[in-house]
Formats: sequence, structure tokens, C-alpha cells
Amino acid sequence: MFDIDRYLDDMNIKEMSPDDELISRTKKRCEEESKKKEEAKKRAARLRKAGLLAAPAAAAVVIGILIGAFIFAGKTAGLSGAAAYYTVDINPSVCVHVDAENKVTGLVSQNEDAKKLMAQISCVGKPVIDAINDILSAARNEGYLEKGKYVLIGCFAADGTLVASTIEDLQANLEAHFGDMINLIIVRGDLDDFITANKMNVSAGLLRLSRMAQSVSVSADDKVEDVLSKVQCENEPAYAAPSLSVSPDGGEVRLSWSVMDFDEMGYAGPVKYMIAAGNNREAVAGMSAPVLKTISFNSSGSQITSCSLSAADGLAAGTYTYFALYAQYGEAKVCSNVAACYVPPEGEDPEPLKTPRPSYSAEPSPAPLPENAHTVSGKVSGDYVKLSWSKDTSENFAGYKVVASETNPHPKYPDDGYLKYITNRSTTSVSLSEDTEGLSANKYYYFSVTYLYNDGSAVAANAVRLKVPKKSGSEPPSSDYPSSTISGGISGNTINLSWTKINDDRFSGYKVVGSYTDPTPSYPSNGYLYYITDADDTSVSFSVNTLVNKLGPYESGAVCHFAITVLYDGGAKKTGNTKTISLPEPPDEEPYASTNINASLNDAGTRINFSWGKITDERFCYYKVVGSRTDSSPKYPDNGYLEAISDPDDTSWSIGVNDLVSRLGGGPGTKYYFAITVVYNTGVKKTGGVKSVTLPADPEPTPEPTPEPTPEPTP
Repeated sequence: MFDIDRYLDDMNIKEMSPDDELISRTKKRCEEESKKKEEAKKRAARLRKAGLLAAPAAAAVVIGILIGAFIFAGKTAGLSGAAAYYTVDINPSVCVHVDAENKVTGLVSQNEDAKKLMAQISCVGKPVIDAINDILSAARNEGYLEKGKYVLIGCFAADGTLVASTIEDLQANLEAHFGDMINLIIVRGDLDDFITANKMNVSAGLLRLSRMAQSVSVSADDKVEDVLSKVQCENEPAYAAPSLSVSPDGGEVRLSWSVMDFDEMGYAGPVKYMIAAGNNREAVAGMSAPVLKTISFNSSGSQITSCSLSAADGLAAGTYTYFALYAQYGEAKVCSNVAACYVPPEGEDPEPLKTPRPSYSAEPSPAPLPENAHTVSGKVSGDYVKLSWSKDTSENFAGYKVVASETNPHPKYPDDGYLKYITNRSTTSVSLSEDTEGLSANKYYYFSVTYLYNDGSAVAANAVRLKVPKKSGSEPPSSDYPSSTISGGISGNTINLSWTKINDDRFSGYKVVGSYTDPTPSYPSNGYLYYITDADDTSVSFSVNTLVNKLGPYESGAVCHFAITVLYDGGAKKTGNTKTISLPEPPDEEPYASTNINASLNDAGTRINFSWGKITDERFCYYKVVGSRTDSSPKYPDNGYLEAISDPDDTSWSIGVNDLVSRLGGGPGTKYYFAITVVYNTGVKKTGGVKSVTLPADPEPTPEPTPEPTPEPTP
């Protein structure tokens, strides 16, 4: 009869002890199989030899099934005291079981290649870091490690603090022993992840890695490189850099940036932050500026969020410098926002000096940015691009502008227009689809958010690059979504509208719609007059002139039909009733005004200050400050612009000479021409008078006096 005890002793299962119940069930099944074979042997003597040989083979199959179920079962029984599990995937895949003190209680090979390693490893009772080190050493001895090999470590426990305290020490240990021979990736999960993977007969580390992307699956035959490549390809458009801020600190510059959620981003592995600096904003933003400092870490470890730079790091003291953080994830490289400040010489007061500095060498530091960080993240989900951003908490908050550009990797408002304007500070996410304000399916866009403030300032956050998906079907049905009822009237030349509040968790925004000719207007068929994202904001008032600016002129005796289209998450839209209002006699069209610019160089010769007259026209959109060194009559858009200002009350601006020279060229002695182009929301552009400023020339060196010849001594 088949000897089950001897067969179990001979099996190549190292450091694993199946429990008594498993062995008892296995013996019983083997005995049943042996009896069947004995009966078959008597019935067919001519197959006697084949029958005798088949019995152990059949038993081996049964043992394989039962032992396999033991190894991959979604239970922790079988290895006593297991408190956490570490998977090591190189191509050989090994699972390390540890107790509450992170001491190894057993190893399990998870594929055929791992069995070769098991004979070299005996680490029960060792700390888990030493055990994993032994596994990698054995893999190197067997030829599985070559330079640049990916090594995936998965950490799984019900108590996350158990593995968290190990990860950084493990990373440091492996990097010290194996250096650049390996590319280390560490992922974390809980026991549910581990159990799910075991039920699927795949490595829990590989499964956790694959789930960092939406459409990546994994099988028992997949290698780390294959899964990682698919995940990075899927998530690369969503990779983002932290939000950066800088400030002078004594003789140094202090840089700080936001913490990144790499799991949410869909990235696992080595991260490299490169601090770049230069005196040209475009070069820094274009990721071609010199890198002064590099910080490397693993996405699963602790993050460094600040550093200081000085002249010893390559900064030029006494200059106005632009900074950015280039974040590298594997082969992908993205840029943060660009921040700038004056780099003070050592010991100098970091506040702007009142005494003149050398020409073209320094600018005073700009006003500090708001303390709260501005960070945007995004992903593609179903038919939508979903963006989210950090909430602004300053009292000066005015709104968010969601911005997109196909070509500009750092889009901002007003330069790149906007997709959505959100005035509710608590609304920090939005879903965009191919029919949102001109977005096209299957195209990549850079998405960002510009934070607006009541003082007229604007701060652009980082950008994320995402591909707008093709819609899979029609819009969701709107039958179960509530509509809003509009009411209103006119008082003199002011139209007042109000509507009922929507109390639905799916609410996304109100579109106030108007039409002279359509008695049942709705969005998007008739466009919109106002877009409001605060559910509590249920009224709007505007003048007849504003209506004309938005819908065009109307004739005597005309009416306007108004309605509210409510937007919901997922794309559903519901339009309510219509309110028709009779309009007064058409207003006379006001002429479009221009404004003249004043420009002067400051006493230090480091900045040019501008001012101009205020535009009070309701059609005002923004001022464009235009400059040129070759065109004596500059205007927008022919000559581009130096700055765009959307607040009609903001009638002054200044630019550092260094910045002007870097953007327009020239230098000492160059004459520049400046003007203001006023842009109206009807598309009209009016340019005022021109003012020129000539930079002082460098002083010519004073020649040294020629010394008189010394007379020869008289003999």
C-alpha cells in the first residue's frame, strides 16, 4: 500500500508544516485511491504494472491539490502565529510568514522557480529583514538578479503599524546590500488583499501592484516587469508633481512642497525629486534648467517635503531666481508650479533692500503665496476625467477656475481661459467629459486649477495630463433627478432671478439659461448666462446691458425666456420651468473705451512700474499689458502680452528688469514700448497710447591714468 508518511517526508516543502487535520484528510484520500487501484488491479491483471505505478501518481495529484489549497487558501491556519505576510517577487515568488515580533515562522514557494531557492534558505526565527535579504542573496546565487532587476516586496497585515515600522529599515538594508543591482518596489495592503490573492493563486504583491491601475489584470505567470509596465502605462497621464513654495531664509532659500498620495496617483516604486533653479521662467517650467539638488526615496516610505539651498548649492546670491521641482516616477518626469524669490547674500536682511542694487541683478521678493497648498490630482473613470484639488481656506478666497490646454503643460487662468468657474470653496472636484466646453475624445489635455482671490491675485496649481475618454453611450436618464423652479422679474434696467434650492447629494451645478427666441431654453442647447456650483446660491441679478453683452442686441418689444438647468454628477441634466420677462427699450450701444499707460523705471533701476486708467464698462474682460522692443505701436494679440489682469479695479503692475530682458530680449541701453489692450467680452479689443522706457546703459569703465616715466638718476 502507498506510504503517505514517507511520501510527505520526501516532498520538497521547506520550512512549512501542514497541520494534523490536513495530513489526516490527505492520508484518508490516499487510502481511498489506493483501494480503488487495488480493485482495478484484480479486475485487470494485464494492467497490473500500470495500476501499481498509477497509485502513487494519483496520490501525488491529491496531495498537490490539498497542499495547494493549504498554501493558497484564504485562511491563516497552517502556520501558527502568523501576524503578517511579506511577498517577494523577482520571478521566483516567495511568501514569508511572520509573527507579531516580525520574526519568520515559515516560507512558502509560490511558483516553480522559487523551489530552487528554498533549498538554500533556512530562516525560521530570523527577523523578516534578514530573511528577505537571504532570499535575494539566494536569487543572486541562482542567477535571477542582474543589474537593474525589479524586486517587488508586498507587505500585508491586519495591523498596518506592524509592517510600517519595517518598510524603511527594509529599504535601507536592501539598498545597502544590493545597490543599483535592483530596482526596489514596495507595496502595502491588508489581509483582505492577501486572502483575495491566495484564492486567485497569484502573488499578493503582484495583485496589489496591478490594482494601482483600473484595467490591469494579473495571472500566476506574470512577471514584475510586465505588471509594472502595464500599470505605469495606464497611470502615467495622472502623475503629478507636488505644489512648491519658496521663501528667503537668511543667506539661504527655503523650499517646501506638499505631500503626495502615490497610491491615489497609481504609482509604486522609486521616486526622485530634482530641485531646479534659473533666472529664466520658461527654462525652469520647460524642465531644461540646471538641477541643484536631488532627493530620492521610495513611494511607500516617508516623504521629504522641504530643503534649503545656498550659494554652496549653486545659487547666485543677490539675484531673483525661479525654482521648480521635477518629479520623476520611473521613466516619467513631471514639473511642479514655478515659484520665485530673491536670493539674499549671506547675512543680508531677506526683506527687499531700500538701497539700490546693481542694475539687472535683483528684484524684490513678490508677495508670499497663501499658506494653504494648491494641489491637483486626477484620473480617468468610465466616460469622465475626474479632477480633485485641495480646498482653499483663506478669507480672501474668491473662486476656482478649472483650466485645460492641449499644448501648455502649465495652464492657468486667464492665459488659457477656463472650463468651469466654481465659487463654493467646498466644491473641490469635478467630472469632465468629451462634450464639456469643447474637450475632444481621445485627446490628451493638461488640466489644472487656478485659485482666485478677492484682491485680484491668482495662483495656478500643478497640472495633470489626462486623456479624455470616448463616451460609451448616451447620457444617464434624468427621470429620477429633481428640477428647479425659476421665478423673477425686472426693476428698471435690472433683471432679478431666483430659483428653488436643490437638496440632492448628486448636485453639481446650476446653469442659468436665457433666450430671446426659444420659449423653452435649456443647457447646453442655448448655452448659459451664469454657472453656479454652490447649491445654496439660488439668485442672480444683472443689468439689461449685461444681458445684451451675453445674448446680443434685441429689438423693441422683445422678451427673454429664462430657465434653470440643474447639473448632476455623472452628466445628468434637468431643466425646469420657463420664466418670460418683457424687456425695456433696447439700450444704446456704448462705445468701447481704451486706456493709456504710464511707465517708469524705479530708482534702483531694477523694476518698471506701470499704471493706467480704469475701465468701467460692464463688457470689460481684462487688461493685457503689452510690450515690445521692435514695434513702436505694440498691441494684443499681435505682440502677445506680458500680463493679463481680469479685475477692472486693478490698474497697476510692475515687472523686474531681469524678467523683462529674459522675455523680450535686449539689455542695457535698450528702448522698450508698452501699451494696454483692453479686451471686452464681445471680442472687441481696444489699445491705448504707447509709453516707452529706455534702460540705462552700463557705465563705461574710467581709464586708469598713464603713469609718468620715472627719471633716470643723475650720475
